[in-house]
Amino acid sequence: NYTTTVARLTAAGTMTGEVAGFITVTGDFGFQTDAGGNGSLAAALLNPLIATAGNASVGMRAGDDFFLGFASGSIGLLLNLDGSRALFGQGIFTLEVEDFAAGSDSRATVLLNNTTTNLTRQLNIRGVTVDMNVRAGETAVSVEDLDIDIAGFAKLSGDFAFSKFGSDIRAVARDVTALVQGESFRVGVTGGSLGLILNANGTKALEVGGTPVLETGSSVQFASVGRVIFRLNETGVALTGSTLAVAAISYKFADLPAGTNLKEIVIQNAKLEVGDFFRLEGSFGVQTATRNVTLADGT
Repeated sequence: NYTTTVARLTAAGTMTGEVAGFITVTGDFGFQTDAGGNGSLAAALLNPLIATAGNASVGMRAGDDFFLGFASGSIGLLLNLDGSRALFGQGIFTLEVEDFAAGSDSRATVLLNNTTTNLTRQLNIRGVTVDMNVRAGETAVSVEDLDIDIAGFAKLSGDFAFSKFGSDIRAVARDVTALVQGESFRVGVTGGSLGLILNANGTKALEVGGTPVLETGSSVQFASVGRVIFRLNETGVALTGSTLAVAAISYKFADLPAGTNLKEIVIQNAKLEVGDFFRLEGSFGVQTATRNVTLADGT
């Protein structure tokens, strides 16, 4: 007779695969059956499967034009026998969206948990340690203190959360700063919120609102202002009043009309004073330009 005691089964290798239709994962994985059972092979096979990965990358794609995720990171994974799963990973954020440039030092966190319980535990397999912390029902890629420069439009910063909705990507953000600035002016918002749509057909939409920032020099002053909104729409669909929700953050579009080439900053319900020359009231649009304007007196 031959008897053996099995507490865990372990396997290792490089893996690429899709998780729950949400993200694509690549890395050097170590798999292991979770602890428990009576020491038999049959009991070990009835335990959940856990895994960690080093040198890992995670990707989320919408069509051929939009991609985001992280590289050079680590991942922890739990696979239950009932088909539920949880994943936690962190790495250097990467963003591929035309005219969007992300800061090179931002870190992304991937959160996925379709189990019914919050998961907080440490996994350590083959020298790769991951401290998992993901709430039940959470599915998102989050990036704190992310800087994005949108060419010809604005500079954004804030805490972002991204997720897949069908074939598209949705994002919301809080504590957002959005600015257009030059040598003698700054126009934008601080302490704001953001909604972003990246469609699989290559179109995108964006809206940002918050506390107005209006620094326009000594000769041009805003006596009062209602709100400042950054808006971009290529989808051809009016989004005013619709809501995006990712993880625990949501955003309701305040005023984003239909458009296929809409890109503007709107200053609503404002009173503008230009020296002692004249005063204007209403809503104003702001656009960046690279040309100088020469007045009749040569200034």
